[in-house]
Amino acid sequence: MNEAKKIDCTKCEEKVLVTASHCSKCGAYNSGFQSQEMSQIEQNNSTSKKINSPETELSDKDFIVTAILCWFCGAFGVHRFYVGKIGTGLLMLFTLGGLGIWTLIDLIMILTNQFTDIDEKKILYNNSPINTSKNSNINKNPTNAINRSSITDISEELRELSSLKNEGVITKQDFDKKKKELLDSLN
Repeated sequence: MNEAKKIDCTKCEEKVLVTASHCSKCGAYNSGFQSQEMSQIEQNNSTSKKINSPETELSDKDFIVTAILCWFCGAFGVHRFYVGKIGTGLLMLFTLGGLGIWTLIDLIMILTNQFTDIDEKKILYNNSPINTSKNSNINKNPTNAINRSSITDISEELRELSSLKNEGVITKQDFDKKKKELLDSLN
């Protein structure tokens, strides 16, 4: 039988699941908190699954440039050279883009946001945060600039907190409090 791993709360000594971010008795932060994904990784002794997988990371290569290079010079693999894929760029050059088939597949992948750079980071259309009037001053002041990765981290943490709330590990009040703290950290 697979029992849930528990540790002692640092404040009140209550037994707390390692997947709980806060103690259910006193509300103290669980210093041994692990996401369920991390617990699952430890149980399976699997090091291949990464929390920050490249699928969630965005490339610094421009979508429009990649698409235009593929459209006009795809048979020569220029778009692959642009994103750092030198080996497959050379193959495309020597095969004239797989007689056009490989070029067509790449163009479809680019236009459907499935094309990646050499580091397996996705090249997405309009991957920059939307500049609304509320956050337009953020871009003018570099000390207040919001990092795209921090937004991704916050959204992941909110999803995790939501699942913990739905499972009954944390209360709605704890969820709302943490949600407010995370969203306030964006401002």
